[in-house]
Amino acid sequence: PVLLVGEAGTGKTTACALAAAMSGAQLKVINCHLHSEAADFLGALRPARSSNQDGPLFEWVDGALVEAMRAGHWILLDEINLADDAVLERLNSVLEPTRTITLAEKGGENDVEEIVAAPGFRLLATMNPGGDHGKRELSPALRSRFTEIWVPPLSS
Repeated sequence: PVLLVGEAGTGKTTACALAAAMSGAQLKVINCHLHSEAADFLGALRPARSSNQDGPLFEWVDGALVEAMRAGHWILLDEINLADDAVLERLNSVLEPTRTITLAEKGGENDVEEIVAAPGFRLLATMNPGGDHGKRELSPALRSRFTEIWVPPLSS
């Protein structure tokens, strides 16, 4: 996992998109914000769209992170330091060498699923330095799981 840190407008997000394109990888982007929830990353139970009235009322729909892990795509967590620590802690196991995540949110006794990232999966993140317009630093435990690259300001 790679974390790009730099001031706004330095091209962090564009650099991630270009790296994915040059590698031939599909890039999924999650724009983090103060109200980001684990469901934004992992998925959630949604009303079923089945025409069968005897079927379940709700069905699990994978979030962007789980989709990327299953398909071996790249995912960018843009402005990661805007999301709440409690939400980001859910990502710790994905950032470990095993690159797994357990989905207990699917509901039901037998619906716990462990996802192992497919080959090719990459997790990228961007953030502006803490203290910039309400942004904060990531927890040391989370930050230590990334390879951190500082992006210098652009000059003319």
